[in-house]
Amino acid sequence: MTNSEAEHSGAQSGANLYGSVDLGTNTCRLLIARLVESEGVRQFTHIDSLSRVVRFGENLEQSRKLSLQAMDRAYLALEECRKRLQFYHVPYMRCVATAACRRAENTDEFVQEAFKKTGIRIEVITPQEESELAVAGCAELFDDQFSHAIVFDIGGGSTELVWTKILPNQDFKVIDSISFPHGFATLKDQLKDPEKREDITQFFSHEVNEFALRHGIYGVIREGKAQMIGASGTITTLAAIILGLESYDKTRVHEAVLSRENLKNVIRYLNSTHYSDRLNHPCIGQQRAESIMGGIALFEAIYDILNVDFIIAADRGVREGILHTLAKEHAPQTKNTK
Repeated sequence: MTNSEAEHSGAQSGANLYGSVDLGTNTCRLLIARLVESEGVRQFTHIDSLSRVVRFGENLEQSRKLSLQAMDRAYLALEECRKRLQFYHVPYMRCVATAACRRAENTDEFVQEAFKKTGIRIEVITPQEESELAVAGCAELFDDQFSHAIVFDIGGGSTELVWTKILPNQDFKVIDSISFPHGFATLKDQLKDPEKREDITQFFSHEVNEFALRHGIYGVIREGKAQMIGASGTITTLAAIILGLESYDKTRVHEAVLSRENLKNVIRYLNSTHYSDRLNHPCIGQQRAESIMGGIALFEAIYDILNVDFIIAADRGVREGILHTLAKEHAPQTKNTK
């Protein structure tokens, strides 16, 4: 956004504005959007966004605590979020923290200090709440020719897999979800050891299989009644490469339909690359050059078990889910919000 655009938006700020902050294991992300009505349907128009790599879960596996350096990076990112929320006079906002804060022994200390420094209240959500927010953020992609949806979100510190009943008007009901204590950021060191990689992916595949058996998912997939949606940076990055984009473009990546053949081909290509190759790739870059391989290992463990022909890439997730839940609370007359 240019300065003039920001000033114009700021001047019209306030009414119907909603803000969401997702403090993850690797990234702190802000989204500000306005709820508007068009042809009888209410939808969000994005006003501003922010994404900062904070490596919040750095060394967490070893120490069980958030490091001082990681907390300082998070404070700086949250202060940026505060300034933008204040600039637009956003009346409704929610900030959530996920896997890193769920695991750390000093989370309470961090949450209290973050509020003192920034005035932002951080809510540490459960894996189930994280799953529901991710699904809510992707609900606009639900196609009611399917009876169910499998939504997965590979985060920095955890991975959520959600089995959802698709209802009319892009509504849904979460049937069940599972959360794995591994994400692309926490796996990057373990995956350097072939034995650890095998152990983790086998455990992952076993849990996915048990989940699928418990809910009769295989039968729904065979009937062609299950839609699969990937709400993670891993899938959107794969989509951008498959589409041959010169740089990442969320407007083209979002809703992209990815075939099994295309996914396997691009994964085979990435497995043959070195870090420097990924670093220089226009759709990967420094932010994902190392972590993308952890995300791919987790994705393959899910995809190889469930054997769905196509996946829809969603450049949506927890932030958008927060906006939808805020809209339901503060604009209860809204029946169909996109």
